[in-house]
Amino acid sequence: MRAAAVNCLRLLRPKSWPVVAGHFAAGYFVAADLGAPGWPRLAAGAALWAVGLGGGTLALNSAFDRDTGDVGYMKNPPLPPKGLAAAALALMLASAGVAFVLSSSFGVALAICVAMSVLYSAPPARLKAVPGADLAVNAIGYGALTPAAGYLLAGGAFDARLAWVAAGWALLFAGFYPVTQIYQIETDRAAGAAGFSVLLGRKRSYRAAITFSALAALTLALGPALVRSEVTGLGTAVLAATLAVWFAALVPAARGGDGAPGSRGDVHRDERAMYHLLWAWPAIDAAVVLAWRLGA
Repeated sequence: MRAAAVNCLRLLRPKSWPVVAGHFAAGYFVAADLGAPGWPRLAAGAALWAVGLGGGTLALNSAFDRDTGDVGYMKNPPLPPKGLAAAALALMLASAGVAFVLSSSFGVALAICVAMSVLYSAPPARLKAVPGADLAVNAIGYGALTPAAGYLLAGGAFDARLAWVAAGWALLFAGFYPVTQIYQIETDRAAGAAGFSVLLGRKRSYRAAITFSALAALTLALGPALVRSEVTGLGTAVLAATLAVWFAALVPAARGGDGAPGSRGDVHRDERAMYHLLWAWPAIDAAVVLAWRLGA
């Protein structure tokens, strides 16, 4: 019993929680200054989103995938315990219920993501096996709705600012998602799995990642200038610097791949590229907040 509980906790992938919570908090900070009364509200919302929704989503996915190789945020995943899918769904639904207590708009956003999580992982829909749909679900859920939920919890309205930041972050996650799959392409093909990167292959997946990332950079950079009349040079410079770090990790990885498909060198290089982008993400979150807050 204790081993099953430990495995359930591992499959919630705690290493993902700070990244998701930070992305959620970025939306909160874009919408509002955070005085002392705002900290408990932010902490509660971030926990519901990162642990209840994010952890539950990853555990639900593991319950159906039954991965044996490395996956995001976790090496050597354990065999999913019996009842993991039901427990993960219960955790997500409970989080949605509590979210409505904090804010109705926040609760709606979380409930939408619960529905997308089920459609993504569970049969018969299992959108993760539908090329293009897998990318769209991740771009909308992780990319756009995560910071949008923070924005709404802070009291932000459905306005142009929310539209710009949500669109920019959705495009950035559309650039990130293929890289989370590229190093697993050969494993997925051997298992008969489908998906965006399996369909496109390594080189075209990297091209798609670079294209989406370029569109994201343009959107994130132009948003403050188009929505707000005053834009500081410092905010723009910091955002440009963090996006440069993103492309510095992405472009060299795309140029690799001269070995045989699935070769050890390619797989390790591609996996490293994914983690480099993952750790660059919080810096971009912070830079976007700075670009919007300065001169506001």
